[in-house]
Amino acid sequence: MGRRYEKRVVAGLRHLVSIRQPALAQTFTPTARDVAQYAKATNPSRGYGWAAQTEPFDRAVMRHLRSNSIPQTAQMMAAQTGLSAPLLEQIIALRIFVQQHQYDRAVDGNKPALRKHVLALAPQVQGHELGTLLLAEVIDAIGDEQGSDVDALVGAAPDKARLATLVAPIIGGKSAYAHAAALAAPAAIPVLIRWAQSGDIDGADKMALYDWLASPAALERIEAGQRDDFSIRFLRKALSTLLHHGLDQEALAWLDAMGPTVRERVLSLTAVLANQATIGGIEVNFGEDDASAEVIAEAAIDANGKEVAVTTPKPQPKPKPTDPFASDTGALRLDLAEAYLMADRAQDTHRMLDGLVDLAALRAQFDCLMAKADAKPENCGIKPNTMPKEGALARLLLIDAALNHKGEDPYLIAEFMAGERSPDGQFAGAQLTCRVFSPDQFPGLCQTALHLGYNAPEEEASAFSEPSPTEQAEVARALSLTVPDYAERRTRLLAAMPPRPALPPGWQTGKRETAVATAPDYHEQSIVPALTKAPARANPKGLARLPAGFMPVRAERQGTTAIAVSVSQTLDPVGEVSPFTPSPRNQDATHESYHLTKPTYKSSHSPDTNPTSFSLRGYK
Repeated sequence: MGRRYEKRVVAGLRHLVSIRQPALAQTFTPTARDVAQYAKATNPSRGYGWAAQTEPFDRAVMRHLRSNSIPQTAQMMAAQTGLSAPLLEQIIALRIFVQQHQYDRAVDGNKPALRKHVLALAPQVQGHELGTLLLAEVIDAIGDEQGSDVDALVGAAPDKARLATLVAPIIGGKSAYAHAAALAAPAAIPVLIRWAQSGDIDGADKMALYDWLASPAALERIEAGQRDDFSIRFLRKALSTLLHHGLDQEALAWLDAMGPTVRERVLSLTAVLANQATIGGIEVNFGEDDASAEVIAEAAIDANGKEVAVTTPKPQPKPKPTDPFASDTGALRLDLAEAYLMADRAQDTHRMLDGLVDLAALRAQFDCLMAKADAKPENCGIKPNTMPKEGALARLLLIDAALNHKGEDPYLIAEFMAGERSPDGQFAGAQLTCRVFSPDQFPGLCQTALHLGYNAPEEEASAFSEPSPTEQAEVARALSLTVPDYAERRTRLLAAMPPRPALPPGWQTGKRETAVATAPDYHEQSIVPALTKAPARANPKGLARLPAGFMPVRAERQGTTAIAVSVSQTLDPVGEVSPFTPSPRNQDATHESYHLTKPTYKSSHSPDTNPTSFSLRGYK
């Protein structure tokens, strides 16, 4: 859903100020100017969900329209596409109209009518693959798509499983995949694979689905020569899904039960796996975002109406990431390393990291970098592009601290994490953070990790919209029809999930309560006369002036990054930067910093402040 939003925002910028007449919005007919603009384009305007099969069709339409009308173009392309000229004329007109006007305000209010108009053509293309995909793309571009559209488009097609597999990613969303899976049952595994990868399935449903896809019974549906590679892909996805939702023991039990050869391939960063398999006669690309890798050759014709052979360019291999933990398998091994460590299986933790990272060397390089603010990587023995990215580096430092530096002060790692760590939302990572940073000394770091680790899966699932009761019922029905023992699998996995820890008020919703002035539980001394008459402190050189009434307490500048801390009664209601006698209450104060209460790390605000270090390194 996020990708669709991005697509529409980007494309909508071209039409944001364009307001058409209401009559145009009701006829859904492109103007001569619309046709001319469409024909001038060198490439079809395609969104994320638009399928590869239809791109040759759009290119041919563009070529024809440079010297022909829409009816003439439809007549010339009818034989090659297998669609009647009158139907093809309507489809071409609709695709041009939607591309040119889908973001116009007048049209925006007529989307339900436009969608109904498009679906009225569906009975005429029943079972015709290209025609169905052309209409599905129009529905997607309108933006008023619903799961029931899949039923209307696929309907009584002879091969519903294949067509549903192609249409579901175009329409997109939980409801669309649920309708497609129900239509394709009992041959729904290709739809289920796309659904599992789409991000349009949540939590326990996703775990139950991968639990089935990785089972021998599901793998038997795949042709024997391609079964082994897809089993490895399913096992990796299943393990990652279990770990992401806190089922560490389930994931480790799966891995322990694998044979040595299978386990080695699952954990290998270099194993070459087939990216395509045939399931029930349907070709499925694992991990591909488009509806199919095929290209409809008969849809490609030249300006004279003659068929042109279409060659599909060989995909270029993606460059290998320099950070091994940036790959899916590397990320899985890092997740497993944390899970093994929290299960007190140190030897297995080392096994997950063997060949990927030297923890001792990494820690030495990190200490070198943190020793001086201006330390250069090359002076710390770090070659270009060899240090793991910030999120992985923080997690590796925590693993190293728990394995090899027990009892040592982890302050430098805390300072690095405060500004650099990207939240990953792993349950084992949250527990590891609290093991390294004890809650009594580092409550901010531990609470943040717990909040992310125990709430990220739920927040990720509802980042754009909560599923409606209707959607939830559609998903449950579809999975009950296609996943054997779905309800039992889901119940078992939910029961195995760890309970959520109690978190401070406000963490569950992400909202902070309004700070209310309260009497401090310490005696605050009046400012001495000498200080009250002192001139206002000047702003640090090169920094913009703070708003009136604010005084800089501390400022740091490094390159193009600058940080300033000022006194604020709103964010500092208990006076953390004021002279006071430390008390337990102040450790729980609301402040935009982590609380590191080790007396050895005296705050640099002033000699009289509490022993709290405010980390500034790394903030952008």
